[in-house]
Amino acid sequence: MLSTDRMTLQWDGALPVTYQRLEPVQLRPEQLAALAGDYQCPDAGTTWTLVFHQGGLMITTSAGWKIPLDAVGSDRFVVGPWSLHFMRDAEGRPQGIQLHRARLWNLWFAKAP
Repeated sequence: MLSTDRMTLQWDGALPVTYQRLEPVQLRPEQLAALAGDYQCPDAGTTWTLVFHQGGLMITTSAGWKIPLDAVGSDRFVVGPWSLHFMRDAEGRPQGIQLHRARLWNLWFAKAP
């Protein structure tokens, strides 16, 4: 089944899996600003600086990238093929980001103190 809002896939007699479109969410400026900061990934040898700019959240890097993020949940964002999931501590403070894309899951970016 395929529609603009839902897609169901089934392979080789396995149970069908239904995917539903995620609606964009509008986060408040203070919610986005709370996610800003430096996030370090030793495995990738890089640091991303997330900034709150013109009402949105953006990744900047030392290579000069400026990548706007699209919110699909309070702690989930997408950009191109990447999916970012912000992880929080028990008090709700951001602790890091899990980065996902095809064949890459849970690449950890720890929030710098």
